[in-house]
Order: sequence, then structure tokens, then C-alpha cells
Amino acid sequence: MTPGARVDLPPTSPGADAVHAMAARGVRLDVPAWCEAGRRAREAFRAAGDVERWRSLGAYLDTSATQARRTGRVRAAWHELRCGRLTATRPPLQSVTKAHGLRQAVIPADGCVFVVADWRSAHAWIAAGLSGDVGLIDDLTSGDVYLEAGAGDRKVGKIRVLSTLNGAGDDTVGADVGAWWARYPALDRYVKATRAEPRWTTPLGRRLDLTGEVDVYTRAPAWLWTSHEADAMRMVLRSVEGAVLVVHDEIVLEVAGDGLAEAAQLRDRMAWALRFVARVGASDDHLVSVDVRGSWGR
Repeated sequence: MTPGARVDLPPTSPGADAVHAMAARGVRLDVPAWCEAGRRAREAFRAAGDVERWRSLGAYLDTSATQARRTGRVRAAWHELRCGRLTATRPPLQSVTKAHGLRQAVIPADGCVFVVADWRSAHAWIAAGLSGDVGLIDDLTSGDVYLEAGAGDRKVGKIRVLSTLNGAGDDTVGADVGAWWARYPALDRYVKATRAEPRWTTPLGRRLDLTGEVDVYTRAPAWLWTSHEADAMRMVLRSVEGAVLVVHDEIVLEVAGDGLAEAAQLRDRMAWALRFVARVGASDDHLVSVDVRGSWGR
């Protein structure tokens, strides 16, 4: 294993070789730009009194810069959460804020580009497909459920939909949760059944059982969607080359040239994997967003 990189996965974890390869590659930083963006972020979070975000910077700003200066790349330690999702530590790359230009300072090698892809409404598609709720499938196919739930604000709508799917109430969601479940009765029945018997086998054969555990009301549906999404990401990792980052439902490839062929392939692989785990027949454009960039940030 390349110095600085480490992978902590169960021996039977799907796609372990691909995760090891990603850890060994690491990512490149424009160190001066990274440090300047970090300075701006620290000042902005301090001025706003945002103590939590200000402290979170300390987990990755200096560690990443030091690694990049020493080895030319930042190589994190990658772990598998119990639900199957991958997460990075030392440094926690998934925590890098989108604000103040920090992600723009994560750059590909000379002569390369980043191909960045993520799923559109992955948890909603998985919930719709597993439950067979025709109404939710139709809504996902005909429009943007996040945009609609947020009354035009997609960020707000995403929080509302995901919070509702995971069992939050009206006070947390800021909307009428009961009306949302009434609109999707098959999904409502499926989630209630999952809470009653919170055990399942994921598409790649991982067994999860939350019986008797605390907070099963919210954890059971949340882990059900997340564990299926995690399997889809492992399927993608095993089928593409050049992965350097995985952040929840987003994957970043570093490829030589213009990246157009790799972008087309990644779109195909991402859509195929989500269709497989969610058991839906939606088109690529409904499921995946892909972009070719000169940095991680837009």
C-alpha cells in the first residue's frame, strides 16, 4: 500500500480491490490555493459564529496540505461503515466544504481531467423501486421531486424528502409529512413493514439486522436505502478505472485526455448499478448527472 493510504474493510467486502486502488491513487492539491481557500473559510465561519464548521476544518485542512507537500498527493484511510457506505479519515475527504473554493483546489494530474458523477435522487429511486410505488416512480420520471418538495428550492426539498423517507416528523421536515405518505401508499406500507422486521440482505449479499436496536424507527429505512446505494457504488467502482474519490453518492475519476469517453461510460455504469439495486427501469438521464471538470469543485 502506498504510504499514507490505508483501507479497513471486512475480508468479504464487495469491490475491496477497487477501494484499495482508489486509496493508493489519492488526490492532488493545488497547495497554495488550498491554503488560501482554507484561510477564507476559517475567517468566514468564525465571523458567522459557525463553531461546528470552523472546527471541522481542522480535521482536514492542515493534514491534507502536509501530505500533499510531502508526497504530492493526499491519501486518506478508507473505511466501510456498517451500512456499507465508504468513508475517509486522516483526512476525512467527504467533509471538505463546497464553500470558499476548497474543492476547486483539488485538481487532477497534468494532462488529466476529473469526471464527476452522482445519482439524481438515489434514495427516492431506491425507495420507489423496492416498494413498487407507481406514484413515486411516475413523479420521479416526470419531474424533480426535490424541487417540488422545496417549492422551487431543491436543497430544501432534498432535505425534506430524505428526512421524510427516514421517518422525521412535521417539525423536522417543515412540511405535512402525513400528506406525503398518503400520496405514496405502497411506500408507506413498505416502510412500516421494514420497521416491523428490520432485517434484509442487500443486492451484493450483505446481511443487515437492526432487530432490537435503538432508533430503529428512523435507522431501519435510512439504512435500507443507504445500504442499497452503497452496493450500487461498489458495482460502479468495480467496473471503471481511475477512481480517486467517493463521497456518498458521488464518484470522481481522474483520467487522461478530455474525459468524454470515460464520462459516457461512467454515466452508463452509474445508471446500470442504480437500476439493478432499485429494480427500476428509468433512463440514464433520470438517474445520473455527470460532468468533466478541471477541479473537484464546479
